Amino acid sequence: MSAHGADHWVAQHDSLYKEKDSQTLKTIEPLGIIDAVPAADLSEEKVRLHYYTHLLTMMYDCLGVCVFGYISRSMIPLDRLLNLVKAATGWDTSLWELFKAGERVSVMMRQFNSREGFTREDDTLPKKMYQDIASGPQAGSGKIDPEKFMQALDTYYQMAGYDSKGNPTDGKLAELGLSWMKS
Repeated sequence: MSAHGADHWVAQHDSLYKEKDSQTLKTIEPLGIIDAVPAADLSEEKVRLHYYTHLLTMMYDCLGVCVFGYISRSMIPLDRLLNLVKAATGWDTSLWELFKAGERVSVMMRQFNSREGFTREDDTLPKKMYQDIASGPQAGSGKIDPEKFMQALDTYYQMAGYDSKGNPTDGKLAELGLSWMKS
């Protein structure tokens, strides 16, 4: 789903939120994510978690916060990050406004890619991901069910405000003040 090619930091890693009591899970609780989700899960809950942490990562990018250093050194609670932004900028802003700035960036990148010819077919995984793992501790497991992946992709599109082809809807563009980007 990354608008700029394969990128393992387009959303937070499964390992950071697979345990109920993880520090990361506690940190992103203000986003309404309170339950751990298994790494191999492709449910609506997993899609929601992926989508929200993607927008959170986009927010970090807007703020110039290094996600790698941020995660590896234990995440700063989001309310504290908000207070740091307010102190550094003098802005009377909210976590909601910062989160929407991240969403705006994500949708702008998606709309640009759509205009340049990217389609739903580009939102896929390498064929290897649909095959069992051949060796190692996860041998015989790990493959992704293609049908479940497509269902998860449909859910993601709906959550993001994209049509069935993966293009931002006019309504989503209007909500984010991006109507000027309509095709």
